[in-house]
Amino acid sequence: MTKWKNLVFTVFMLCLTALISGCHKSDLVGDWEPMRWQSDLSGDLHKLSVPTSGGTYKLRCTNYTKLRFASMTHDKSTVGIGNDDEIIVYHITTKWSDVALEDNILTIEVSPNTTGRVRRLVVRVSAGDAFDQIVVTQSK
Repeated sequence: MTKWKNLVFTVFMLCLTALISGCHKSDLVGDWEPMRWQSDLSGDLHKLSVPTSGGTYKLRCTNYTKLRFASMTHDKSTVGIGNDDEIIVYHITTKWSDVALEDNILTIEVSPNTTGRVRRLVVRVSAGDAFDQIVVTQSK
């Protein structure tokens, strides 16, 4: 009987050790590193200020190689991208913006603003379960 007690105790301790050592915070699913952006622009690359004349802006994600659009909003209207995983959009054109993704390069082209009001564009991208957004505000 003592052999069985020792065997059960040993198996229990091995299971407990495996359970405790197998759960580590860095092993959590969805614990993705935030996207890092690089550009020749100065300031916060998550908040781009565009002059009335418009312009083209290129940002490169330095820690993910393949990005895709998650969603895009312009002037409070959401641009439909779709939920079908087989259809991946890499280029979106609106009335006053043209946004493209090529691997890890995000290109945002903004037309001149002749509306007399501030325009806002929010581009959300993803790489797996890592998400980020770039907010573009164009002066009037």
